[in-house]
Amino acid sequence: MQKCLSYFSLIFLYHASSSISTDCPRHWIRHHDSCYLFLTSNPMQWTEAMSFCKSSYDAQLAEIETSEENEFIRQESRKMAGTASGSFWIGGSDMLVEGEWEWMTSHNLVTFTDWASGEPADFLNQDCLDVKSSAHYHWNDSPCSYLYWFICEKHVQATGPGNLIG
Repeated sequence: MQKCLSYFSLIFLYHASSSISTDCPRHWIRHHDSCYLFLTSNPMQWTEAMSFCKSSYDAQLAEIETSEENEFIRQESRKMAGTASGSFWIGGSDMLVEGEWEWMTSHNLVTFTDWASGEPADFLNQDCLDVKSSAHYHWNDSPCSYLYWFICEKHVQATGPGNLIG
């Protein structure tokens, strides 16, 4: 009877765990099916930030695709910045075709936008996308060489049967 009970308990755990999502890693914040890390300790240029997200966390600079996700990013950016003034890099750029904004990791065109008033301005080759603190965390185009904080994003992975312990 004990073996039978253990076998059915294992089957139940397998089915229950196959649809359970893992939590985000420590210091990351979950929003829907993504985890976000707001990095404010070491400002970087846009390309450095993009590489850092990939090499350090197997993540990408955040790609904002909906108004709901954008509002989440705006609120969390405001919290993370506190009273400091700082902008955050996200993953959009028009460096390939001027005026055509693209999410550089997924290569999807930017369809949802939240530009600050008068933006994108493309003054002095402003080809990289940031969430600008002085514009109440609306979007801005800046030169990619500026040193800004940044937001990494990674998708939540479902827990599979390989993660069972016991």
